Amino acid sequence: MEQEYRKTRTTVSLINYHFVFCPRYRRKVLINKVEERFKQLVAGICQENDWIIVAMEVMPDHCHLFLNCLPTDSPSDVMARVKGVTSRRLRQEFKQLSHLPSLWTRSFFVSTAGNAKKLQAIKKSKDKESHWMKDQNHKIRRQIVNYAISNGVGVIRMEDLTDIRNTAKSKKTDQGRNLHSWSFYQLKEFIKYKAEMFGIRFELVNPEYTSQTCKNGHQARANRNGLKFRCKECGHACHADVNGAINIAKAISGLAS
Repeated sequence: MEQEYRKTRTTVSLINYHFVFCPRYRRKVLINKVEERFKQLVAGICQENDWIIVAMEVMPDHCHLFLNCLPTDSPSDVMARVKGVTSRRLRQEFKQLSHLPSLWTRSFFVSTAGNAKKLQAIKKSKDKESHWMKDQNHKIRRQIVNYAISNGVGVIRMEDLTDIRNTAKSKKTDQGRNLHSWSFYQLKEFIKYKAEMFGIRFELVNPEYTSQTCKNGHQARANRNGLKFRCKECGHACHADVNGAINIAKAISGLAS
């Protein structure tokens, strides 16, 4: 995209900045309505400050923002304005973010960019990842629904993670396991659609205590240690995800409203 030089009374410039910034703990919160509202807020901020959005690509846990600015606009001032306003407004408007003291990390990446060619590579990488994940979700959906059909299963249950992944504090080792993103939502929709097509009931389960309760009904936070589950009362031990899946199947905490 060809850009024109910008002129003021004292300057002629063509300054493009490439910013990258992330939510705290790399939480995957920039999805669905949060992503849409974030883009609206950024557009408004840029219009107010006479910054031109050359390109913007939002991913669940970070954002690439290419801005054309004037010589009087320092990168630190730009980021302070963008992050400050969006952090405050998004935390006010979305309940799942309201508990955070700040939405963004203090740090950011910035480099000068003559144009937005870098973004094309970013978009290509994101599209490739999206296509791969969609294909994987279709394969998982097919295996689950086919198993249910073959074994006469009348109901499929999944954990309702609408809020829990946004409100829970994520350890660095768990970042790759954070399922509250477009990929989990997509998988859920795939399974729900196909299951109902074959007359199989689909239900979402309240996730409360499903990871802390053993199959014999003993609940304690100390029962789970990472991927290991061992009941402190009866000694039952297994993989933590297997234990959680059993509890989801039993819907021990009830169905999601």
